Amino acid sequence: MTGRPPIDPEIRFWEKVNKDGPLHPHLGTRCWVWTGCSANGYGQIEVGGKMIYAHRFSYGLAKPPVTGQVDHICRNKLCVNPVHLRPATNKQNTEHRDVQTNSKSGVRGVWWSKRDQRWIGQVTHHGRRHFIGSFFSLEEAAEAAGPRPPGPRRHWQQDRRARGPGRARRRAAPGPK
Repeated sequence: MTGRPPIDPEIRFWEKVNKDGPLHPHLGTRCWVWTGCSANGYGQIEVGGKMIYAHRFSYGLAKPPVTGQVDHICRNKLCVNPVHLRPATNKQNTEHRDVQTNSKSGVRGVWWSKRDQRWIGQVTHHGRRHFIGSFFSLEEAAEAAGPRPPGPRRHWQQDRRARGPGRARRRAAPGPK
């Protein structure tokens, strides 16, 4: 075999980490920003001939290996600070997502119905959609969809008082008097 000897993945990892990232307001620590290659917004590193996510590699260096997913508490996909990472199931990781960039409401779980001319509140739990209600104002819909806690995300479904399926709250349209 010719060429240079392979470099230890841990050495290559630390060469691509910037520990002077943004300060997270609720965690009180800085993001460690991955400066190497990335795909889909997540940092990647080659280990043993395979590309793996840099945040998973970082988590594995600091804590026991995890079989499920690794969630970014700080919501920064390039962060590799193990303090900002936690193990999560796919369901938990999905619940922790921020509002999609193409959202018209800017509120998770709330969308505009052109047909009804109202804001619709809806949550997904264990793969099933649960109707919360339809509302004339975005503020009412946002309140009904349940406030997400600030700071490190908790399982917001457990935090709000769920009405449960079949017990949706509907707002009646103002009719003629």
